[in-house]
Amino acid sequence: GAPGLLPPMLPSARQANKTPREQHEPGQLVILWDEAAAALEGLAILARDYSARPISRVDLKHLGGMLATFQLADNKAALFLLASLHEKYPSWHIDRHARYYPLDGPRIFLPSRVDAPQNLFVSPKLRIGMLDSPVAPIRALRNAKLTQRSFLAASDTPASVEHGTTIAAMIAGREQKNGFQGFAAGAELYAGTIMRHQGGGEGSTNTAMVLRGLDWLVGEKVRIINLSLGGPSNDLMAVTFARLQKWDLIVVAAAGNGGPGAPPSYPGAY
Repeated sequence: GAPGLLPPMLPSARQANKTPREQHEPGQLVILWDEAAAALEGLAILARDYSARPISRVDLKHLGGMLATFQLADNKAALFLLASLHEKYPSWHIDRHARYYPLDGPRIFLPSRVDAPQNLFVSPKLRIGMLDSPVAPIRALRNAKLTQRSFLAASDTPASVEHGTTIAAMIAGREQKNGFQGFAAGAELYAGTIMRHQGGGEGSTNTAMVLRGLDWLVGEKVRIINLSLGGPSNDLMAVTFARLQKWDLIVVAAAGNGGPGAPPSYPGAY
């Protein structure tokens, strides 16, 4: 695109990032209880029988339930506790704390190349949500109705703005001078920052940040949610996306970036 329209792509940086990606937060477990009473009972059991106390906990007011994150000494300890809790408390939604990554660098495709309707009317009342890296105030988003919220910890460094800004422009951007228009230009865009900088590449996020971001978007009554990210399957994510599929909204998640021989990418595979 023209200077200032979209952030530059950095293929050399992506190609240089050959380090295998961690699939989980080291030594961490996440648990989701459906009800407050069950959560309080579960937290008491973990403290009493396992000397395990959460490093963070949050009520998911709109998705429902309480989410808690636990840090164990190492992966071996986490797997041991996971197996024990699965056996004793099968009703708990518990799993290792999965990591998720942007699926390669996004590309801008002209609407005519993907059979998008021309001159599509988008209601200014339509609310679209996305969870990604921070969104920069580029020219194509200058007049967009954009609301941002961060779900990063105070100790986290936000990931590069490249990926999130490109996705936001693809959805709601408009640049009349250069003839560029996103697929839903004119809609209200709610962008949750969940990608943190982590040793090169375009950053990573995890189960807890995705669920917190989804909870916010549901509370803002968005109708469409975009998730241009992928990673391993996770019990908490599976439960959450099963719930979302029953509600009056559309969730779009990335898949296919690794080619036809790649393993399934979640949450897209749900």
